[in-house]
Amino acid sequence: MTETTRVPTTVTNLGVVMFTVSDQDAAKNFYVDKLGFEVRADQAFGERGEMRWLEVAPPGSTARLALNPPM
Repeated sequence: MTETTRVPTTVTNLGVVMFTVSDQDAAKNFYVDKLGFEVRADQAFGERGEMRWLEVAPPGSTARLALNPPM
């Protein structure tokens, strides 16, 4: 039996982390008004614009939080 040496993996960068929220407007208000985050994207999409892509992030951060409604 051989033993394998494992090197720990370190996350060095995050792009977008997706959170499911029941109310996008309430979540946006919380992150922006209470935590001081910035809105990075707030776009309607879909054939009739029926969906919404909403991203917030801390000022100066490259990581973003996508606030998505339940599917």
